[in-house]
Amino acid sequence: MKRKILLYNPSHLSGISMRLISLCALLGASSALAAPTELPHSGRMLSAAGDPLTGDITLEFRLYTQASGGTAVWTESDTVRMEDGYYSTLLGDSSTLTALDWTGSSFWLGITPAGGAEFGARSPIGAVPLAMNLSGPTTATVVTTAERDALAPALGQLIYNSTLSTVQVYDGSDWQGIGSNDNEGLGEAKAIVWGYNSVGALGMGDTTIRQFPAVNTTLPPGDVRKMSAAGYSHQTNGAVCALLENQELYCTGYEAHIGDGSSSNSTSYRQVGPGLDWRDVHVGMGLVTCGVTDDNDAYCWGYRIYGGIGDGVNSSTYNRAPSRVIGNISWKMLRPGGRYNNLHRAYLCGVSNTTGSANGYCWGLDSYGELGNGAAAENYTTPAAGLIPNHEWEEIVPGGYHVCGITVAQDLYCWGYNGYGQIGNGNTSNQQSPTLVQGGHKWIDVDVGYNETCGLRTDGVAMCWGYNGYGQLGDGTTSNRVNPVEVVGGKTWKSITVGDYHTCALDQEDRAFCWGYNGTYAIGDGTATQRNAPTPVYGEYRYQAIDAGLQSTVGITR
Repeated sequence: MKRKILLYNPSHLSGISMRLISLCALLGASSALAAPTELPHSGRMLSAAGDPLTGDITLEFRLYTQASGGTAVWTESDTVRMEDGYYSTLLGDSSTLTALDWTGSSFWLGITPAGGAEFGARSPIGAVPLAMNLSGPTTATVVTTAERDALAPALGQLIYNSTLSTVQVYDGSDWQGIGSNDNEGLGEAKAIVWGYNSVGALGMGDTTIRQFPAVNTTLPPGDVRKMSAAGYSHQTNGAVCALLENQELYCTGYEAHIGDGSSSNSTSYRQVGPGLDWRDVHVGMGLVTCGVTDDNDAYCWGYRIYGGIGDGVNSSTYNRAPSRVIGNISWKMLRPGGRYNNLHRAYLCGVSNTTGSANGYCWGLDSYGELGNGAAAENYTTPAAGLIPNHEWEEIVPGGYHVCGITVAQDLYCWGYNGYGQIGNGNTSNQQSPTLVQGGHKWIDVDVGYNETCGLRTDGVAMCWGYNGYGQLGDGTTSNRVNPVEVVGGKTWKSITVGDYHTCALDQEDRAFCWGYNGTYAIGDGTATQRNAPTPVYGEYRYQAIDAGLQSTVGITR
């Protein structure tokens, strides 16, 4: 693993600066640690008016042995590409850092835009450059005309950070902490969370909203294999479950989703089903959570109305510990659907390991044809009664009031409520049986939200359809779509996930982008501004998976 310098600013990070000082001292003093070969650097550039910049700019990075003056002992010039103001680079990739003597030495980093003056004060290595106004990190003076002209285009603010740091942003009057960055040096497969946190669903030990991606603090040690985020009712009572590499399962947030037998909310993770070896988990939009074990048994917990946890019981009671789904079915996957507003609508859909045209199941409340069996309002409390004929399924994904599934032939079908065109068949009529999504495409991924659907074609192009009141379809508009439309931006994607009113996806470089409703910071760009097109999630994390939840988002670092 590459060694990364830990950066902090001792004058603005009083709460954690001593801990980071100790870590940085070890880098310099211990002969067991190799000299750093690269320094990750990322940031955002804004105009003097506060607008994100786009385009290329060349920056000179220099290391000095003193805080001011002197001659640089290392220099590298990098041209960085800004997208919505964000950029990143890796120092040391063209001008080696290992030639420097790091043992017992102190270095200061200076950054100079081509044709301009050095940004603010230099920062000691072992200190993060937090945020620099062109006039310096502690003054409220705006940039001068000469400085603006020299930079072309004008840069009013520079925000950047590095590994394991708290980032600060200069807002024109004071400093405020906003997040953390780069995942290398954190270890592999860590849980990252951001957005709404009213009942502690982010598992950070509190109920504070996270405007930027943050490393989860309450999970036990170990790599994270799977994370799922959802919950019931707009903006409230969310939950997150995390499956560790050792196959232990932990959940946090609203009490009905936690599954540890208790009836209280939690701001930190609690273990679910000790002794079971879990391989999958999904938190539903209703009050149900389900998991599948290594031996292909499915367990659910939560609200039992209409057979909502698969135990054959129709009851307005809760089961707050895992209950095995009846039927002796060997499950490939199982996910809970439904919605809890004024009336709870609970149903589940899954795929068995059986081959042939009878391996899909949906059961529970059938309000709009969600069970996909061609019959109207026929509720079933067991999976065996909810068999979906005529197709062999790869996956079936239930949402609020509609369901979509991909067959082994990579055809995509949807059924259920279609008031906004979320079935993707060109109209708004409800469908009681699987209905082929229009366009003639083959598909590799699909996810279903409240009243919208998004999928990935086999060529990696993302398409969405249905309700678009918050821009969650990513086509640059807020117009509903009854047929699939391409997500703008020209990217090809690895995966896509749909939350309540926002959508996220991973690109081919494992970077996260989100769009849609952002009033609770679920987009992860640090703002509460609605985004109608893919917007980069703040920071330099690379993700192996991401899941859009109720009004929050969770991910796993690569």
